[in-house]
Amino acid sequence: MSRLRGLDVVGLPRPDTDRLRHVVFLGVRTRQFSYVTRGLDADTTPVCVELTMPSGAIWTHGEPAAVNRIAGRARDFCRVVTQRRHVADTDLRVSGPSAEGWMRLAQAFAGPPGEGRRPGEFPKETGR
Repeated sequence: MSRLRGLDVVGLPRPDTDRLRHVVFLGVRTRQFSYVTRGLDADTTPVCVELTMPSGAIWTHGEPAAVNRIAGRARDFCRVVTQRRHVADTDLRVSGPSAEGWMRLAQAFAGPPGEGRRPGEFPKETGR
């Protein structure tokens, strides 16, 4: 099992579609949960999230003028909030202390806090 820990479950590419918007939505909605599940006070500082969907459509949440920002591909955001990738292994552009803190703790699934991924556990995916 430890050999498989760093691999995606089936090891096959899955084509991304704009259905990722559902996971994006959950990732944003569970921001405070990511803190509470760890016994921390939730950070309520505004964060602007601007993600590019596989179709090229832009999905945004939050005030565009917010200092704390997360921008990039929806697939990268989804993989971080579901703890399938460490934020350092994505092309997400994360700026501001609240956005950076959130991405370190992000957890869009129920249950106790997951241990997450370590930087470099997966090769960085570029492109699309």
